[in-house]
Order: sequence, then C-alpha cells, then structure tokens
Amino acid sequence: TTHEPLPGVRVGELGPKMGQGGYNGNDNGFLRLDHVRVPREHLLMGVVTVARDGAVSVNKEREKEVYLTMMRIRMWLPGYAGESIAKAATIATRYAAVRRQFPGSDASDEEMKLLDIPIHYNRLLSAIAAGMMLRIAGHTAVGVLRDATARKIPLGEAHAIASALKGFCTVQGLHFIEDCRRCCGGNGYLVSSGFPELYTVFLPAATYEGDNTVMAQQAVRFLFKSLRAAAAAAAAAAGAGGDARRA
Repeated sequence: TTHEPLPGVRVGELGPKMGQGGYNGNDNGFLRLDHVRVPREHLLMGVVTVARDGAVSVNKEREKEVYLTMMRIRMWLPGYAGESIAKAATIATRYAAVRRQFPGSDASDEEMKLLDIPIHYNRLLSAIAAGMMLRIAGHTAVGVLRDATARKIPLGEAHAIASALKGFCTVQGLHFIEDCRRCCGGNGYLVSSGFPELYTVFLPAATYEGDNTVMAQQAVRFLFKSLRAAAAAAAAAAGAGGDARRA
C-alpha cells in the first residue's frame, strides 16, 4: 500500500496561515476529482440525497440538525471571546502593575506605574468589563440554544440571536485584544508576550461560521420581519376593536 491518490484524484494542503502558530497545526486540505465516478452508495447522503437522474433533495428533518450544529458554534463564540479578552486583560494588567514610566506627581525620583495613570487604568478596566460581559453573554447563549433544541423558542429567533451575538462578540474580542496589546507598548509586539498567538488564533472567528457583515444582515432582517408582524397584529387588533364598537 502506497497511500498515493488514485488516478484523477488530487489532494493537497492549502498552505500556511497567519501567525507563527495559530491554526498552522491544523491541516486545511483540498480534494479535486477529475473524471472520477463515485458510486451513489458511497456518497454521504444523510442530509442531501442525489437521485439517479441527478436530482438533489434535502431531508428537512435532518437539515434542522445541521442548522443547530452551525448555531451551536455561533453560540459558543461569545464565551470564547470573553475568555480571550480576559487573557489579554490579564497580560496587560500584570504588565501595567510592574512597568514604570513618567515622573510621579510627588517629589520622589520614582516613576509612576502604568496602572496608576488614569487613562491607562480606564482602558484596562474596559477590557476586564468586556471580558466579563461576554462570558455572561456566552452562558445566556447556551441557554438560548438549549431552548431552541427543545423547541421552546422558534428556531428563527434563536438564529437571529446567534447571528447578532456572533458578529458583535467577535468584533469586540478583536478590539480589546488589540487594545490590550497596545497597552503594553513595544513589548506587546513580542512573541513572548503571548499577544501575537492570542490575536491570530482569535482573528478567524470574525470569518468562520458566517462573515460578520452577513451576520448583521441576518439579525436586522429578523428585526424588520418582527416589526412588520407586530405592526400587522396591531392593525388587526385595531380593526377588530372598531368592528366590535360598531356592532
């Protein structure tokens, strides 16, 4: 056995990703089939079925399972963003507690700690608060997913929540990780600081499981749909009330 691809089959790896580490430990490969016939019984047709005449059909019940799997990752992202911000804030806060810069307000020759500078302190406090907030949002998102799986809330509502959280939380994660790196000055740019790895590992979260621009569009579409439904219900109620008074 040589494990070489069969004739007409080409496989390969897409290449290195951003950063020194990050996702470079994961293989992202491709498969190309050139005039290769795959028997229908060898296809993975649990959700999508290809008939002998080439017609494609979707198993609606199984499709919901796949949809929930995608939502599960989106609902996981808020907690992941909060955890990543917390790591960045920990690094930056510890650095600010020992790094001294600029003369103090008193007559001593000792320079001030970065943590004692109000604007620096406020930047770090904002990052800590964001990390805590997103961790809480992550726990809430898990509860929403649980209710959607149990059909306690409509799947469309859960999808809108997942889309909105995914877009918002990943943008906030990237912002605060980068701001914490800047709080460490030039040392934050060193690989030894931990920021390059932390940032490049989190960065793809803005893209996978749906680009954030698309996530915003999906959330807004649901809001407009809900607004139209509420307006229609209000108009129907007003019409029914008028009919009752005339009667």
